[in-house]
Amino acid sequence: MKRTSVPLYHMMIIVIIRFIIIVLILVAFISYKTSSSTYRHPSKKQLSSSHTGKDPFPFTGISFHASGWMQIYQGGVAKYIQEKYNLDKCNMVGTSGGALIACTLCCNIPMDLAFDEMIGVRKINKHNNVFQMCPHTKDVIKKMLPLNCIELIQDRLTIVCSKIDFTNVVPVHKSTFGTYTDVLNYLNATVHIPIFDGIFPQTTDNQLLYDGMLTDSHSGILDPCLKVTWDSKCYCGCTLDNNTIFPDIDIPLSWCAFPPDERILELLYYHGYYTAHKYFGGEHDELSEAIVSELNNELQRKQMNHFLIQGSVFLGGCLGVLQMI
Repeated sequence: MKRTSVPLYHMMIIVIIRFIIIVLILVAFISYKTSSSTYRHPSKKQLSSSHTGKDPFPFTGISFHASGWMQIYQGGVAKYIQEKYNLDKCNMVGTSGGALIACTLCCNIPMDLAFDEMIGVRKINKHNNVFQMCPHTKDVIKKMLPLNCIELIQDRLTIVCSKIDFTNVVPVHKSTFGTYTDVLNYLNATVHIPIFDGIFPQTTDNQLLYDGMLTDSHSGILDPCLKVTWDSKCYCGCTLDNNTIFPDIDIPLSWCAFPPDERILELLYYHGYYTAHKYFGGEHDELSEAIVSELNNELQRKQMNHFLIQGSVFLGGCLGVLQMI
């Protein structure tokens, strides 16, 4: 069989494309693994409120957005509120991860403790296995929910779930609880994501329940109230109002299910703290600017890596076509 010769320029193009693909992959890998930032995290002591007493909270209620892993940001907001204000007369509503933050506030659990537990889950799930997110979260709920939770949250905390009602899915707003197990079951239900946490709904009080984000991801049942969201362009339009705390950056939706590393999660927590500080009239802080700058740098690296990977895939396709010619 006669062997077909390949033109020299054809071989050179193939070699150059292969070289470019290798370079793009290396650049993306190095960008992912390294950071040029000289930023240093503040200590929890630095973040502690300097006042000795707590002021009356200026709102009658707080609504926390469904958030997945971005409950970390909302946790930072809640930390500031917890340190500064008396919340005894404040009602709260939350959906999914937002319900966990609301419950933490109502139960007077130190937000730093909740944050440490969330970071612990991220360390366990090193490879971002989305199917482990819900089971690990439920383990933390069971570990942290105090035995006297009912007296702390009864008719004060509303947990939002989604109920399968024949052929329809409708929201359920649960605020009255009979036992500790009731509270635990509804908290588990509001983080029960279809497929990610199994196909079938969770059965609670003879209801088939899923995560509340399917029907009422940022509830307005307490309006007018303070709203807290991780999404700077929240679907409900709350970020256009003056009664909403939201981040100074555009957090990717993908981070709700596939979170960044612990360093970035820690930055998001601190960013939540300082956006709350700014919202309630706190003085300008250089540390807050440093946090926003570092988060923007991380987002730029993420976008660059995405571009490099897309470029590599495109060139790989071109290379395949050339080799077939």
